[in-house]
Amino acid sequence: MTQSMTKKRLDQIEIYLTPKEWAIRLADAIRKYPSQDEFTKAELKTPYTESPFRRPYGLLQQQAEVQALGNERRSVEAIRQLTKRLQSEFCTLKTIILEVNTFLLLDAETLRLKAVLKLAELHALLLQESFGWMARRVASWVERCKNSGAGREELQSIVKELEAYTNVSFALDSLSSLIEDWVQDIVGLIVEVSSRQAAIQLIQNKYFEGHPILYRDLEDGLEATMKALENGLNTFNEYLKALESRGTADGYAQQGICQGPLAIDLAAIKNGVEERMAAERADRWIAYSKQKATAGILKASAGHEAYVEHEWSRLREIFGVEV
Repeated sequence: MTQSMTKKRLDQIEIYLTPKEWAIRLADAIRKYPSQDEFTKAELKTPYTESPFRRPYGLLQQQAEVQALGNERRSVEAIRQLTKRLQSEFCTLKTIILEVNTFLLLDAETLRLKAVLKLAELHALLLQESFGWMARRVASWVERCKNSGAGREELQSIVKELEAYTNVSFALDSLSSLIEDWVQDIVGLIVEVSSRQAAIQLIQNKYFEGHPILYRDLEDGLEATMKALENGLNTFNEYLKALESRGTADGYAQQGICQGPLAIDLAAIKNGVEERMAAERADRWIAYSKQKATAGILKASAGHEAYVEHEWSRLREIFGVEV
């Protein structure tokens, strides 16, 4: 079979694909490559008319022509209306894919850097507290040895050195406050990441039959950020257990540092996010994407005036202006 015959047969099959099926094909094409850059480079090697962004429009028009056959008097208008509906549906789904990826691209690096900062803060906090606790214990032991008279001068020198570190850990009230602040910040980050992941899943289920739509490197980056946060939580919860087993002399317990409520329940946070925030975030993304798709369609088909009128109405909605 020649290449032209293969293409003709493929066109005959593809002419019956729905706009949603074309959008899923676009998402699959995006995810064939490890990153957005690799996908873009590969697509630039082919003619624009054959790209998954443009190719569906011509075939959807052919589909409209086939479906509108049978009524010669109304065939031209029927073809036009059906073509517009099919192409507009694909354009909207395509815009949703691109805009959701853009939203995530803008947020992902910021979330990653915030996670790195919070985990570094935790590491420094635990290191300071542990070292200060150890310094106090050693200083106490040296003091007891000094009173026994053995190596008095050397022990006095050690005590003098340790005095600089016995207060390395913060006062109990300050430490408790810092830990509580850290807990609030890390929970906030988990909510931010998890709500985005849940929102994406909602969009995929509603518009793309569950097919993933993110660039693979973007999806991997978001998952890596969540994994890092989960590891940080495990470290923090282990630290709380260590304080309890240490007994850190009842003082920490009195300050609420090693009490149960500070331990973070990751599953509970994620469940709450899906119910509270994911739907709202998904709705915002979808509303913006649909407005942008509509604006693009109007600009291409109805002319500049219709496009400006749409944008004017959209701005009124954003700013809550009623006429």
